[in-house]
Amino acid sequence: EKHINEKNRVSSLQREIEQYQKTILDLENKNRNANFEMLKEVDSLKQENQRVSDLYSQSQKNMDVKEAEIKNLRREVDNLQDELYYLQKKNKDIALHRDDQAK
Repeated sequence: EKHINEKNRVSSLQREIEQYQKTILDLENKNRNANFEMLKEVDSLKQENQRVSDLYSQSQKNMDVKEAEIKNLRREVDNLQDELYYLQKKNKDIALHRDDQAK
């Protein structure tokens, strides 16, 4: 009888070990699947981050171009204002000179 009890105990332990091994395999599969999904998500986030980074970089370049255009336009406006000032001064001098000759 002792031999039968030991056999039953061994058999019971083997079933328990098989159940633990099955649980371990299930957990390893779940872990593998979770890691795979996480890696896909990380890859997706990296791509999105690169897209946003590229967009920011392009926006910065566009802004630099616009700032340069604004700077050039300001310089042009300043030149035109100087030119206008000198033309107005010249016209005023011509008008004064006419007045002096008319007297």
